[in-house]
Amino acid sequence: MKGMSRMTKALVFTAWVLIAAFSTGEVLACGDKFLVASRGTRFQRPPAPRQPAAILLYASPTSELSHRLAGLAVSDALKKAGYRPTVAESPQALVASLKASHWDLVVVDVADIQMIDVRPNDSPGVVPVTYSLSGQEWSQARHEYPGIIRSPGKTRTFVDAIDAALEAQRAARAAAR
Repeated sequence: MKGMSRMTKALVFTAWVLIAAFSTGEVLACGDKFLVASRGTRFQRPPAPRQPAAILLYASPTSELSHRLAGLAVSDALKKAGYRPTVAESPQALVASLKASHWDLVVVDVADIQMIDVRPNDSPGVVPVTYSLSGQEWSQARHEYPGIIRSPGKTRTFVDAIDAALEAQRAARAAAR
């Protein structure tokens, strides 16, 4: 490389890039850009197939969940995922929303779960969120609510838990038929 001209170096570099591109089998026609996987390439899971669902989010104004929902922009992430989220910010708004509409899923703090009337047939699925349960309390809550979320710090955690809860709810309804 020391005695090579600039043009020769450019040709050698181009040859190496083309060899790497052909080895991956991802080369496109003239003028199109091609991607060679490298250290900077990120591979992500494809989005889950989703059906539209109405989701009610409730957190009392003094709870940790209220601050996290605002800070993580969970409502916006759910909209991008294709869901119809609604945020109830007071106990009265929660009760009114539960009576006024049909909800596929309700996301609520574990401390406020008693406010939701859970009936076997037509009730919405419930996804409790906790920031303080540990040990035996956590085990009991997890047994009672399989879709419980523990101390979510990322928006993706909320969306994944909601996807899983909706899928479990659909599977349970299909099995009941």
